[in-house]
Amino acid sequence: MGNVKRFQEKKSSVEKKVYILCQEESSIGILRAFDALFGTELADGGVNNGTLRDGELVIEVAAFGEDLGKECQEFIRKQINTVCGRFALVETEHLDVKINALHQLNGSKGFAALKYSYPGKRDEEAESAILTPLFEVLSKVRGLLLADGGSRLLNEDGKLVLSDGGESEFEWFMPYERPLPQNFFAGAPQDALRRRNQSLEAARARHIHVTEWLPLIESEQDAHFRSAREIAGRAAALMIVALYSELLLSEQETTQKAREFIQPIVECYGAGAFFSPKERAYLEDDNSTEQDRVQFVWQYEPLLVMLWALGYEEELSFPDRICDVAALVRTMREHDSIQALLEQARPRGGDELLCAADLTYRLDWACVDARIHGLPAPGGMDGGVVMERHKALNWLVCGDDWDEVDIST
Repeated sequence: MGNVKRFQEKKSSVEKKVYILCQEESSIGILRAFDALFGTELADGGVNNGTLRDGELVIEVAAFGEDLGKECQEFIRKQINTVCGRFALVETEHLDVKINALHQLNGSKGFAALKYSYPGKRDEEAESAILTPLFEVLSKVRGLLLADGGSRLLNEDGKLVLSDGGESEFEWFMPYERPLPQNFFAGAPQDALRRRNQSLEAARARHIHVTEWLPLIESEQDAHFRSAREIAGRAAALMIVALYSELLLSEQETTQKAREFIQPIVECYGAGAFFSPKERAYLEDDNSTEQDRVQFVWQYEPLLVMLWALGYEEELSFPDRICDVAALVRTMREHDSIQALLEQARPRGGDELLCAADLTYRLDWACVDARIHGLPAPGGMDGGVVMERHKALNWLVCGDDWDEVDIST
């Protein structure tokens, strides 16, 4: 029996599987990353797999890239969706780390499956010696390592990005971004490109991922800026519609009584000339739904933008909370006519309006992308606030009617 036991101990071995999800698009490119570190020639073998040996250590590699055709591309996407689906369900206090890890995973173009084995029992030093070069591969293919049965995501430094238990070694994590072609913005207006770069830096400073592939917004030369009078009129219309909605929602007033309340305000501002067709139809509808009323009560948010554009608000704060409705209404009451609003207005210049519009457009992309994947808005943002600001700022710099403003991302 003793000889049998010794024989079994001698023959026992450790065998594990790990996976790489990466930005490298070709299987050959993935294999070359291994060749560069291990001195092998896997990429020249004419196949997408090979074996690495170091003494009794054996690592079997199979690389999958978009260069292998449509069927392989579908296989890669299936692996990505499986991993993203698993980690999307993870409950964690590291929410922004999770969101950005999913961004990186979802943007993967290549996949590698690795099986390594060595004789004996599991050895921490041996594991470290095996994984260390794999982390170097990660840095070359811009990827993440899926280890321990798919329960842990590790980065190129071997740090835990996220586990299926919600743990992370990061306070914040930013994903790799697929590089833009060198001439992607060739010939673009320099002022628009500057605003785009400033917006990306502002988002990154808050650890919010925004794809670099979004197009530029209008340049100052191409923008259609609103006059101070147009902005003041829009502010009056927004306040009245929101106030009317608030009455119907909070006090359960009849539409008739609510109209009687707002009518003197409409007359003070001459607001009848400023309502959009949809706003007018809503105010005249005796059977508006609760959903309609909730939608229009949100118009306090674009009201904030209008008062900011007129210089009554010092800044557009980070969109992580709803506006101070009482303060906005107080400002409007203190300037109870279009003329009064215009007399003390200090309208902001085109560059400042476009900077705010560009940043909000990119933040809205981040909110929409998170919502598509069933996640909350990153950076603690309120997605509803961002969307309303996006519409208001776009209206300020484009020629669209209020009901037709494009806020696609």
